Amino acid sequence: MKRALSLILALVMALTLVACGNKDGGKDDSFVIGITTFSTSTVFSRNAREVLKKEITAHGGTYIDNVATDILSRDDAINNFVSQGVNAIILLSGDVSECEESLQAAHKAGILIGSCDAGYIDCVDIYTSSDNYAIGEQVMGALSEAMGGEGKVLQIYNDIGSMDRKRKGGAADVVAQNDKLSIDYDMVYAWPDYYDDIKSKMEAIILSDGSKIGGVFATFDGVGLAALQAVREAKLEASMPIVGVDGEAEALNEIAKPDSAYYATVIQSWDDCGGVCVNEIFNALKGGTISSSQIYVPGILVTKKNVADIQSKYPELFEK
Repeated sequence: MKRALSLILALVMALTLVACGNKDGGKDDSFVIGITTFSTSTVFSRNAREVLKKEITAHGGTYIDNVATDILSRDDAINNFVSQGVNAIILLSGDVSECEESLQAAHKAGILIGSCDAGYIDCVDIYTSSDNYAIGEQVMGALSEAMGGEGKVLQIYNDIGSMDRKRKGGAADVVAQNDKLSIDYDMVYAWPDYYDDIKSKMEAIILSDGSKIGGVFATFDGVGLAALQAVREAKLEASMPIVGVDGEAEALNEIAKPDSAYYATVIQSWDDCGGVCVNEIFNALKGGTISSSQIYVPGILVTKKNVADIQSKYPELFEK
């Protein structure tokens, strides 16, 4: 995401400036950072991964890059980072609690631990993330609006991701405040091969209960778009709005179509989540301190009501 989209809160901006101001301006090849990304199946993880690598290089450090698609391979990556003597480890996406034992061992060995949208446990030194609970509230609020404030919701999620659990929590609290709205259907997506899995599951549930489902809450755009394909083929777009998270270009373009069932998403700032995480780690590595153990970065809610304005401001985000 281009810097024009950065919406860091005043506090986060201040923290970033302080951290940048502590860079010594010289190259320091002694700092090695291990990055382990929990798959690159989302637009956020793909872009945040590139931001992490770019920012580490800008700080004069080097990185070891790893992509893991399951907990075992991520544990192996963490243990390998430790054996290679890295100064810090950053986990991008997924859930740090699933690797707690290996992270605790790394932390005891003096290695700094960063979490970028991967949750927080006590051995994490710096956790930067979108406010996923608030995002859940935002998109469920938008779905409620699209549904006229009533009806049965189908939610698509996988609890392996800490962000999914938080988004579900925010969505559930919105539903709890409206006695005419309910989450009656749950669908767990396969990871990372989710698209065909969700499309086939949607086709099956549409055959059995399609007329009863009033809307779809997807914890990220990839599964929301898979659901959309099934809804479109069943010719139910007019009666089954869909919301997701991440700001995938395909999702944004669907929202821009008046007749598409895709109603809303939230664009996350991968620039800020990744950049602040790296700044804080290098500040500590160079003798400073971590400003705050948990820093949240705001995103942008995009709905059919404001999509034209968003597209005029950030046309590059709609480019596939």
